[in-house]
Amino acid sequence: EVEIVRHWLEATRRFTMFHDDDQEITWTSHQELLGGVGESVPSFRLEDPAPAVDESDKKIDIEDSLFGDDDVCPVNRESQQPPLHRRRNRRCLVFFGSVLFLAAATGGIFAVWQLGVRLPFQRGSARTSSLEGQDLEESSQPSTTFRPSPPPSASPSMKASDSPSNSHLPSLSFLPTRSPRPTSSSLPSLSPTITPGPSGSSMPSSLPSIIPSTYPTAPTSAPSYLPTAPTELPSEIPTTSVSPTPIPSSGPTITRICNGLASNCNMRANQIMYATVHNAMSSLEDGFLAYNNLKSMEESMEAGFRGFLLDSCDCGDDGVLMCHSLCVAGTRAPRTVFDAVVSFLNRNPYEIIVLEIQVTDNSLWGLWESTSTEFQDLVYMHTNTNTQWPTLAEMIDMGRRLIVFQHNGGNCDEEGGCPVGVSNLFRFGFETNWDTQGSDELMDFDFSCPIKTGKPSRPNTFMLNNHFTNNRIGLPSRGIAEEVNTAEALQSKLDACTRIVGRRTNLLAVDFWSIGDTVQVVNNNNAKLAEEDNIFEN
Repeated sequence: EVEIVRHWLEATRRFTMFHDDDQEITWTSHQELLGGVGESVPSFRLEDPAPAVDESDKKIDIEDSLFGDDDVCPVNRESQQPPLHRRRNRRCLVFFGSVLFLAAATGGIFAVWQLGVRLPFQRGSARTSSLEGQDLEESSQPSTTFRPSPPPSASPSMKASDSPSNSHLPSLSFLPTRSPRPTSSSLPSLSPTITPGPSGSSMPSSLPSIIPSTYPTAPTSAPSYLPTAPTELPSEIPTTSVSPTPIPSSGPTITRICNGLASNCNMRANQIMYATVHNAMSSLEDGFLAYNNLKSMEESMEAGFRGFLLDSCDCGDDGVLMCHSLCVAGTRAPRTVFDAVVSFLNRNPYEIIVLEIQVTDNSLWGLWESTSTEFQDLVYMHTNTNTQWPTLAEMIDMGRRLIVFQHNGGNCDEEGGCPVGVSNLFRFGFETNWDTQGSDELMDFDFSCPIKTGKPSRPNTFMLNNHFTNNRIGLPSRGIAEEVNTAEALQSKLDACTRIVGRRTNLLAVDFWSIGDTVQVVNNNNAKLAEEDNIFEN
């Protein structure tokens, strides 16, 4: 708008003069002023040309034609200026007159806009302000009780249809539709008034409504954003802790899962079967040469194996380590292995583990010195072959969930022959033939099932079934393990050895434990044992 006014003033100032020849009026168009394009437009021809004037005053201005020859500009009237100066004075008059006209027009437009738009809003604001003053005056009244202030007396502005919840507020229906919503300062207090409940509790009383009658009816209950008073407050804070409610003895109990099955918990330690790793310390993962397993002993525990055959060696300056015959073929620190067992048992409180250690170089005592006190506290020692082994649940309750056997490390029946907690395997167990080559000899049950060491006639003993073999050059073979560790081959060997020996297998030992179905076969046989009415006594 400012630019249009500026161009209009410029156009007014640039009115051109008549031509000498035809006395026509021309002017520069607005297009030329705005975009540089102009044209001369003839306006009219004077019927009565102006009188002759001096040569210097041939061209007369448009205001001469409009206002006549009289000098209407009072500037320098007495000086009798030349016509050229009179024309400049007339231009001055026209210019300033135009400015005053535009200023008056702009002021009029602004006044009309104020009267037509702003004034209704201001009237509404004024009325709202008066209501705000009334509300503030009401809210400022002191209250001596915890009850809402009584509604004011009826006023002409109140409606008979107002609900009781907002009847004390004047009607706002007269406000214009464009009036603003009441500000936060004009709203009544929304804090609930606390009144004593029927039972001594504190409950919020009804809240004053702030909704005009012309709006939808406000809900009668307090909005969800308001704080809710507690339904009941304690009369006093207890100074002593409350003892927990005892669980009834007839309530549900936690079902134990012992070594993979709940039914194992009620079986004696020498009744169930344990998936067992042969030479558990020897693995490719632990850097052994001619390794018996691909993965570590720690991983086998997580996979479900609960029996472990270990070998110990005296490696000279390196001390007693776990190895398989030769220290140069690979070793593991005994403390690392034993600590892994303790860590697993701590994380699995319903599991039982059996260790069987083949001792060479008279290294049993040195090996035992590597065990921690926590390891020794977990060991259960069975002292009499004439007594039955405890059940897994009983061992769990005793906190003795680790059985340790050894062979070739001395006579544990003699005093001081073995560390306390270590038992001789062949006093409490026996084993099948371990000296086989190739899968043919291993799967020849008449050759592999007969007892190699120990006496199966002894009661309360463990049967170690050696289901592993070497290749023709005497080394463990992964290919053979893939053949003999299948569920079919394992179950065939178990059934055949039970028939030949007359005893049930307890420790089913395999090489390359991560290959095959050993854990699955063991769990299936333990589940079958629990279903039989006549349990085979070991």
